[in-house]
Amino acid sequence: MSQASQTFQILNEDRDAFSSIRAAEVCSIETAKGIGLFDADKYYHGGDATNIRTFSSAVANDATRTYSLCKENPPDDYQDKERAQPLCSLMSPGLVPKEGGTCGRPDGECPPGFTFEPATGECRKPIQNIMRRREDMCDEQWHDWFTLPNYSLNNRYEKVDGVCHQPCPANTLPGRGTDPVTGKDRGKANIAKCVDKTEYLGGKFGGDSDYCNLAWIKRLSVKLPELGDEYLSHYPTFATNGSKAMEMAANEGAAMVIASSLKGLENLNAHSENMEKVCRNRVDTTERLTEAYAICENIKRNGPAAQGQYISQVRKTLKALYPTMAMDKIEKDVRNRYKVLKQACHYTFCDKNKADSDRANIIGKPALCFSKSDIERIALKEKDSLTTELESTGLDYPEAYIPGAPAAEEKRVVQRTSMNIINALFIMMAVIVIGSGIYFIIKGILNNRSVEEEIGSAHDIIKKHNATPP
Repeated sequence: MSQASQTFQILNEDRDAFSSIRAAEVCSIETAKGIGLFDADKYYHGGDATNIRTFSSAVANDATRTYSLCKENPPDDYQDKERAQPLCSLMSPGLVPKEGGTCGRPDGECPPGFTFEPATGECRKPIQNIMRRREDMCDEQWHDWFTLPNYSLNNRYEKVDGVCHQPCPANTLPGRGTDPVTGKDRGKANIAKCVDKTEYLGGKFGGDSDYCNLAWIKRLSVKLPELGDEYLSHYPTFATNGSKAMEMAANEGAAMVIASSLKGLENLNAHSENMEKVCRNRVDTTERLTEAYAICENIKRNGPAAQGQYISQVRKTLKALYPTMAMDKIEKDVRNRYKVLKQACHYTFCDKNKADSDRANIIGKPALCFSKSDIERIALKEKDSLTTELESTGLDYPEAYIPGAPAAEEKRVVQRTSMNIINALFIMMAVIVIGSGIYFIIKGILNNRSVEEEIGSAHDIIKKHNATPP
């Protein structure tokens, strides 16, 4: 970025005289404009304005100033032409002047914390990746409470003896030796083993959803760009890089949260007494209740308009994250999620047995109760089209539990073995019956006897055999 010399002139206000402006001065003004330091009245502004060189002969004590925005090259360096260029450090952090008036990496390397970009030939500070391996940070994350199944029952990432144990899959729980409700000792613990919920503590939580109703409100309400903003608010170091970091958060971290939250839809009920206790202790907070109440109040107050807005937002979010997703196939599934969202609102903020809802009362709000038609159960598939589409993208959070669920798996192995034996017996019986029929038919044809006669002979033989004493 060089400036030619001896061509820049300025006319004074009377237009009867002019003076030449040095190339370095023109370069300084343009550079100051580019980095926001130039001021038409004060020339430069900022905390170090008095220390920036102007290269102007009209400014007193210019030589005593310590900082320059541009580098001035003597005329004989460039074929008797005076030139100037911005300082390399202003062009790109980490660059230094090189031969021929260019900027480049110092000694062929970038400073610590910078990387070389071959496409531009510059040293740049890399944007920190938003993704982090969960195994490397086994501590609890901000979204676990609504993305991990059975989070309220202490199903979580957990490091034991330096090994990070992943949470158990849906419908199972880690084999803990302590009752999560009473705190009583119930036997030897083995968190590496996942136990079917119908077997855990005698099936104490077998009939409950894997998520608290409050968590379902959050699960079914996540969308962009709000979720991207929330994601970055919990990882502030990512926000230092501006829009690029936001884009990465939305496309990577937030995408996983959304994919997890929109899978596995189910009809909801009021919590059982045991589930109510663990949800209050592990999930309920004033902040979460306040956010959920605002969502539910909007649904209650605005009716069809709120539903249309919800469907539109979910479609836009999915389209942004998964451009190839067939939106026409998932329309019904999105509407079903809105219906379940109303169920979650009702069972969270309405209590017919009391004058006020406990959870609404915590945040100083009136109860929110929905009509029976609003919360009626709907026909749901075990895996609907939207869940299938989300699973096909390969984005899944949390990661699959590799060891599986031993207790549930052992039961499935027995079931599969029993079914295989029964099927084999049926096949053998079928082969015997069909083979016997074919045998008698062929024999009857060869002996010119009817099938009935042949079958009768067979019966006679059997009778004789049965009558013969052993």
